[in-house]
Amino acid sequence: QSKLFGDIIRKLPNADVTVSLSQAQMTLKYNKPRNQGTNIGHEWSLSAYIDDEKVNDKGGTYTFNVDETIEFYCYAYEADNSPDVGDNTVYYTVTDEDLINGFTVEVEVYVTEDRGKNAGEQAYFVYTFEFTPA
Repeated sequence: QSKLFGDIIRKLPNADVTVSLSQAQMTLKYNKPRNQGTNIGHEWSLSAYIDDEKVNDKGGTYTFNVDETIEFYCYAYEADNSPDVGDNTVYYTVTDEDLINGFTVEVEVYVTEDRGKNAGEQAYFVYTFEFTPA
């Protein structure tokens, strides 16, 4: 059962019931798989931030409000003699349906090899943030 909190409005008995949810606690399931179609790089540092707060690889719990815009920033850093870096930012605005049903945000990050035999080739990562009501 969800631990939803916020404004709940009920009409008279025997009438339609309207529920308005303004805030909810959400549980994050976080995944950052690499597209296995490329062999670019092998030592990667992958990080993600939600509203400037580093995301724990094991997920966590977040509280969101309806109409809140969330910033998802992700980057991939290849740790070698000539490091390559890729990053991307995605913004998502929370709806009341999201607080009830949950929501998923994906952030794609491409890293282009800038030197050597694989110059111009890309590594591709998809960071997936899956939120469900806590």
